[in-house]
Amino acid sequence: MHAMENSPLLKLEKLYRNQYVSHTDLQDFITKHHLKSPAKHEIVKQLFKLAITLQFRQLQTYRVTTAKLYHYLNHRDQLNQQFIKREQAKPYQVEGHSLDPQQIAAAVVAEDATLILAPAGSGKTACLLAKLNYLTDSLKIPSSQILVIAFTNKVVAELRGRIAHSGIEIRTFHSLGNKIIKQHFSHHELITDKQTRRIFRQATQNLCRHDPSYAKLYH
Repeated sequence: MHAMENSPLLKLEKLYRNQYVSHTDLQDFITKHHLKSPAKHEIVKQLFKLAITLQFRQLQTYRVTTAKLYHYLNHRDQLNQQFIKREQAKPYQVEGHSLDPQQIAAAVVAEDATLILAPAGSGKTACLLAKLNYLTDSLKIPSSQILVIAFTNKVVAELRGRIAHSGIEIRTFHSLGNKIIKQHFSHHELITDKQTRRIFRQATQNLCRHDPSYAKLYH
């Protein structure tokens, strides 16, 4: 019984009892509780990369470690499924509207990367708002560490009016790029449409001079 209480899987379950276990969480857990040498740390990182990208043929070169890794991954999946079911039983609401089970799952899954595919009008923005609430309220992530990126200024303005937590940064891709440039370059300016056309024209001319096949296609 004592051995069971101190088993790595039970430690994993206790540590992440009330939250989702991401691939990075599991990788850090295995590294901390099992591996002593930096070389083994790198092996686990490589294994996770191969497992996530489903490159099973390459995984066969790590047979012993892979068996243990799959054991952990299966246990992680079971814990996450149980956690999501518990959360789906709770009354999640955004702007006075209840979320459906799929929206709740998307909001509470704290994976390294999550892709949500849904048609227009299906509640993606509500799901995003619920996600932000979950990150700040449940996972206690500071608002200042959250960045929301949208495609247009119109969407940015809408989100700023609907996000409840202050301090969350909301930008378009262009605005974010401009901010990064300002942070790393003391002298900068946005180029005009005329300058953009000149740059592309010069680049095209250079390609035509150095690549006859491209010049033939271009002309």
